[in-house]
Amino acid sequence: MPYHARDEPCNSYKAAVTSDGYVKLKRNSAIDLETALATVGPVAITVSANWGSYGGGIFSGGCNSMTSCTLDHAVLAVGYTQDYWLIRNSWGEDWGENGYIRLTRENDKTKYRDDDPSSGVDCKPYPEEDHPMGESGCLYDSSYPVGVRRST
Repeated sequence: MPYHARDEPCNSYKAAVTSDGYVKLKRNSAIDLETALATVGPVAITVSANWGSYGGGIFSGGCNSMTSCTLDHAVLAVGYTQDYWLIRNSWGEDWGENGYIRLTRENDKTKYRDDDPSSGVDCKPYPEEDHPMGESGCLYDSSYPVGVRRST
């Protein structure tokens, strides 16, 4: 579905693929995310998308210890180096580096505070806070589909 930067009602569409389920990676595990990217392929992750001014380079400083690092945006991790995670965003090719952002790995072991877990992946009863790790909380919630096949 095209991205319009606003909440919209779901429209009917013909499914292109079906899936048997998904694998959820261990929370806050850089090793598990690396392994999945290297052996399976792209991985869905949840982040704090405070990247409005990003225009290129390796991004850092999206979260800090003084403010909440609210996880509120789903994106796709597609690769990594020892210096950064390569993330495909949904905001179009005119944003970032042709629709991608590089998140620093310097914060892989940094723990942040999310004061609004209901905006992210948690379910009721919502905890008062979560503790995502990695730049913009990128290591907190990761998963990939299994048994994917074309719909008939």
